[in-house]
Amino acid sequence: MRREIVRQVPRLFVLADQIDPRLAAARPEMYVLTPSLLAGAFRRKSVPRDPTDEPATALLQRIRKTARA
Repeated sequence: MRREIVRQVPRLFVLADQIDPRLAAARPEMYVLTPSLLAGAFRRKSVPRDPTDEPATALLQRIRKTARA
């Protein structure tokens, strides 16, 4: 087991080296995208509303009852 871990380490370092620049490139987009997603969610434009969904107040009541039990 220990030998397998040692054998995999170089491959994982290569993978980490590939991920770092991609993360650095994506980070600025994340800061722009997050407010846009939140704004859409508050305007109810994120996903189509399902008329069969229970109201949020009913869901919160169920969660509170479960938390007390």
